[in-house]
Amino acid sequence: MTVRGILATIYCVLLTLGTWWIVQGRNTVSVDFVVARDLPFNHLLRDGDVVQADWNELKSAVYAGGPNATDFVGRYTRGDLPKGAALRLDATDTVPNLATIPGHVALLATLPRNTVGTINAGSCVRLQVKDQAPFKVRTTLCPAAPQADCAALLDVPMVRLAEINATPVVVTADVLCQ
Repeated sequence: MTVRGILATIYCVLLTLGTWWIVQGRNTVSVDFVVARDLPFNHLLRDGDVVQADWNELKSAVYAGGPNATDFVGRYTRGDLPKGAALRLDATDTVPNLATIPGHVALLATLPRNTVGTINAGSCVRLQVKDQAPFKVRTTLCPAAPQADCAALLDVPMVRLAEINATPVVVTADVLCQ
């Protein structure tokens, strides 16, 4: 065997070991998380919505390079999640699903600053119009700048569009869904 053959063999062995080390390193750094309460589809995750799983505390203390619960803040759920369901960062999304239901339209309403933390996907709200049945919130949209206003994307059946006659549309109260 020539020197060139020996060097090629060493290179291949090192390449294989390096690849194995990278793959194993990524598997050991992954930290499992669970949702702290029931979360609906398109829920904008905030502090306290996702917590570290009890079974992974030792693992995360050993491998500090993995994700933590605050990495989920500002992301959206991709489906309904019951309390205690395991959640990975790649199972959330940075943008909400804005698709509408047939026979419905999406209406963007400004959220008052004092209700930003309480209104999210699955909430029901009344608008700054006639006293009517509440509308369901599909998701909330909050820009990265803390001083900017957030908005709620409402799911409005087309037959109820005549009830909305104010511009701009502003959410006035958080109410229980009926």
